[in-house]
Amino acid sequence: MELARKYVSLLPDERILATLRRRYPSIFSSILSTIAAAFLIYWWSMFRYIIQYSGLITEVLFTLLYAVIAIIAFIFILMALVGYLYVEGHLYIPTDKRIILLRKFITVSVRELAYSEITDIIVSQGPLARWLNYGSIIPLSPGG
Repeated sequence: MELARKYVSLLPDERILATLRRRYPSIFSSILSTIAAAFLIYWWSMFRYIIQYSGLITEVLFTLLYAVIAIIAFIFILMALVGYLYVEGHLYIPTDKRIILLRKFITVSVRELAYSEITDIIVSQGPLARWLNYGSIIPLSPGG
């Protein structure tokens, strides 16, 4: 709520009905990928340890593949961290007169949409979102 006070000004006689945030299951796939990469590195290390005495060419090949797997794991960890920061940076504030969408991720963006301007609402929920009980609700106005 402190984030909202800094960037959002309420209209006269306007009341905040709720303060909503994105849900963490929306970054579940990034976290799951990170865990899978960690297991892959562990098992690859065990396999590499077992065959380390089979020859120099094999050792060089497995060292190179190990480095590639480590880089991929680092990328997955970075994706999970960026996903976490992305989720934390979103705030949705429905009031009795409008909806205020605040995004603070790299840049700060505030979008205000009066209820009278809403022409359409898009509701989207994929298979993983249905399983984890989250989705997207996008109010549309004539301007975009």
